[in-house]
Amino acid sequence: MRIVPIVSSLLLGCLLTQAPALAAPIPIEFVPADQSVLLGRQVTVDVVIGPSASNIATYDMKVSWDSSLLSLSAVAFGTSLGGAGNAVVDVFFGTGFADVTEFSFLGSLDGFQDGTPFRAFTLSFETLGIGTSALTLMGNILGQPAPFSFLGSETGPALEAAPGAGSITITQVVAEPSTLLLLILGFAGLGAMRKPARP
Repeated sequence: MRIVPIVSSLLLGCLLTQAPALAAPIPIEFVPADQSVLLGRQVTVDVVIGPSASNIATYDMKVSWDSSLLSLSAVAFGTSLGGAGNAVVDVFFGTGFADVTEFSFLGSLDGFQDGTPFRAFTLSFETLGIGTSALTLMGNILGQPAPFSFLGSETGPALEAAPGAGSITITQVVAEPSTLLLLILGFAGLGAMRKPARP
């Protein structure tokens, strides 16, 4: 059992106990939302937050996927919450999920966020099998109802989120008919060249 995720969620829950702000829900999207990749290749997907009228000082979310098709290889954080030294980040992952948290120590994020969408983090996966894996988001901030359990503002209240969904389709390399035809003609040509001429 890890203490950091529990402490992070409790801290965030205590800080966000004020009444939720009355504003339009803030989108949280996978970018690209749907993509295809060949088996054996690495694939990345960004988690993008916004646009938002409020500066976002914290997020805590669980991303899940099909572990028979994808294996998490890396998480890279964006800089919109202040970047290294100005924020605490934590990733706790298991089979088919990752809990990703970032909490800014800055009093103002005006120099980092301008209301437009920003990349919170990027997930990198290794592909393991053929098929389509759904990507889903769940909020993790303790003590908050579902739409308010993803994001917190720099003034304290939890912000309502509108989480999106995504998918990654893994396919196998299939040779095109024209490629196969060229390959067969090439072998036939080599065979004809090696055949000795009869006297």
